[in-house]
Amino acid sequence: MKNISTTNSATEQSATESQDSQVFKNIKSYFLNPVKGGIFGFAAFFGLLSGIKYFSYLVGSQAKFSLDIADVTLSLLGFVLVFLIKFLENFQEKEPGIGK
Repeated sequence: MKNISTTNSATEQSATESQDSQVFKNIKSYFLNPVKGGIFGFAAFFGLLSGIKYFSYLVGSQAKFSLDIADVTLSLLGFVLVFLIKFLENFQEKEPGIGK
């Protein structure tokens, strides 16, 4: 009887570990990867906006170089766009033999 209960415990432990790894895989796929992409999108938009403003300051079309809250708000658009793209890629139908 002890062998049977040990085998069942090992099987239950294996199933629990499998579920835990699946949960982590889902969290990574549906949350962490889109957030990382969103942060990259935010940084790209913010860098582009600040670079353009700095260039216009150097050229002389702007009297002073300043970043406003509107620039940050506009950069949030980059976060949202890239986050949504990465998030929705998880629901894309995959053809056999193509992709991941």
